[in-house]
Amino acid sequence: MSFTFDKLKRIKIMKKIGVVLFATFLIYSCEKEKTFPKEPVLETVSFNIKSEFLAEWIFSFTDGDGDLGSDFESDTNYFQKLHLKSPSTFPTDSVLVLAGERLPKINTSGLNKGVEGEITRFIELDFYNLKPTDTVYFSTSVIDQSGRRSNEIRTPRFTLNPTIIYLD
Repeated sequence: MSFTFDKLKRIKIMKKIGVVLFATFLIYSCEKEKTFPKEPVLETVSFNIKSEFLAEWIFSFTDGDGDLGSDFESDTNYFQKLHLKSPSTFPTDSVLVLAGERLPKINTSGLNKGVEGEITRFIELDFYNLKPTDTVYFSTSVIDQSGRRSNEIRTPRFTLNPTIIYLD
């Protein structure tokens, strides 16, 4: 079987195209490593008042070195505060610090130690004995195992009766 010059030229071009396609596949198939700051970062995803007794707060988190959470039951690394403005009791904002809680340790694997995810908190509003005229909001922050505190995020201000969520 004899090859002509045109056939050899086409074979070389096809090899080059194959190499380019293979290289493109390798480049785009590799998962890019996500990098996050070492201190935890929180961001509110949503806040919904489900009833006069219950609110749902969803927020996302990232932690660049993956040391968020703890295995020890006695650790406190999640902090939430209630900010209250009651016309009858507190004419200016008052902060009622709630007891801290423990976020469980988030396991990491592979070379990338950074973690990201979402946390859903259900807040029992009747626990706080809020009056219908009270204007309130919640704020929260976390501390990782290295002692780095996250930013503090907050819910919108709201009243319960009537239910009004202020967009401020």
